Amino acid sequence: MKTKTIRNFELALIVILERESFKRITVDQICRKASLHRSTFYHYFRDKFDLLEQTLKHWFFSLVANAKNENELITTMVNSIARHQEFYNHLNVDHDYSLDTEILKISSKVLLDLRKSGPSDGLLVQVLRASSQPQLITYAISGSLMGTLHWWQENLCFSPPSTIDIIILLKLRLIFCEPKN
Repeated sequence: MKTKTIRNFELALIVILERESFKRITVDQICRKASLHRSTFYHYFRDKFDLLEQTLKHWFFSLVANAKNENELITTMVNSIARHQEFYNHLNVDHDYSLDTEILKISSKVLLDLRKSGPSDGLLVQVLRASSQPQLITYAISGSLMGTLHWWQENLCFSPPSTIDIIILLKLRLIFCEPKN
């Protein structure tokens, strides 16, 4: 059962990332936690980065599916990050080994996918669909959002999620040159 197997690997990665840095996690650990064989892992994923990409995509698309609009999506995303703070901290715990570039690529891919399948009434989807350079736009948005979220994490999430929601919404409006209502 493909979906259940993939989900078991994703859940195993999430559980391990709650307590250990991504750099130190091995495919063997993930397989043991998922109670699945290493060959099964490589049947579905190239490496642990591929699993991370699928896990983050699954998380993001589930947030998109449950959000009524982009503002709610941002609020839900920020609240999810606040609830799973250790998971996100362990993605980038070693300053000499940064996943920033990999996560930037993943989030840009997710936004490009959203361009194809997202709700047409959202500002983000409209801008991405109208752009002649959608990949550039997705990297600009991803970098801006990641910068805000990294600052928030480095400051131990002392600012309430609602403040981060406002900052992200303002950044999006600035990127898209949309005046605030």
